[in-house]
Amino acid sequence: MRTSTSSSPWSLAMQTASIRFDLLGAPYLKQIIRQVRDAVFDTIVEMLPDATNKTKMNADTLKDIYIRKMVKVSSNDDRWSLFALNNEFGRCIELKFVDKMKRQFEFSVDSFQIRIDPILENPSAQRPTVVIESMYGDIHMALSHLKERLIDTRKPEEIRGGGLLKYCHLLTRGYKAARPDKCRQLERYMCSRFFIDFSDVATQEQKLKNYLDNHFGSNSDQWSLSGDETDSEASTSQAPSSIMAQNQLRYDFLMLLYRVISESTVCLMSHDRKMTLQMVDRLAFQVSMSMYSCQQPAVAGHIPRTTLFYLQPNTSRWIPVV
Repeated sequence: MRTSTSSSPWSLAMQTASIRFDLLGAPYLKQIIRQVRDAVFDTIVEMLPDATNKTKMNADTLKDIYIRKMVKVSSNDDRWSLFALNNEFGRCIELKFVDKMKRQFEFSVDSFQIRIDPILENPSAQRPTVVIESMYGDIHMALSHLKERLIDTRKPEEIRGGGLLKYCHLLTRGYKAARPDKCRQLERYMCSRFFIDFSDVATQEQKLKNYLDNHFGSNSDQWSLSGDETDSEASTSQAPSSIMAQNQLRYDFLMLLYRVISESTVCLMSHDRKMTLQMVDRLAFQVSMSMYSCQQPAVAGHIPRTTLFYLQPNTSRWIPVV
């Protein structure tokens, strides 16, 4: 949730920080969660167009329209819940309620937390102390990484999925490794944990599709795109340039993921590794099909459905053969 347009390290930290409530054990937790949810919904209603009949917008209606996912985790090491607002352009806003969480960050740039317990415990306090911290450990180094767009983490083997998908996502957005000499070692740890948590190709594919929809805009119907199917209605309602930009980012992400898995996976049998790479390559091909079809004008009501693509040696871009 963006709170400032300033480019200072602290304002950048606020753009990536999560608000933490360490109150799941309190008897009034449900009331707090409901108050936060209602405050978010009230804000959404205020931002609706004036022509909207706001009197019919109740909590259940807004939940169906704007809540994309709701997660609750309860185990010996983790007890937390969150709800994420729906998004079409990869702009994720999540509200998380934490009692305990074994691993509280993936990379240094997303390790910031705003602890607002004093406000909740004493709402009448005139100047409560709110603590901003980095779970990475060194907040000044984390701020430096955020400002300079650098990727670094600690013990990636403790991250669910190893942080592999977010690592490739950050690279796609122009981030660079803070320690290039440790990059290959980091990738191996991430790949190993990813394939431990997602051991079969079907689970890997579903996880990958969900990640793409959550972080590169929702366009799930394109995954069924083949020689005899069209793009989703939601996608075609967007400007072609917007669709192209989203799909280009998706494609770049998938090609980076393909490269990392190909070069840094040491924990899989040859057959399993090949199956995973084929799955990633197939998804990238489907995205490239969407990109190419967006550029083609309709002729007598006909939109080209198939084309031939060629991948040059030592490159990561499919070239349409016309």
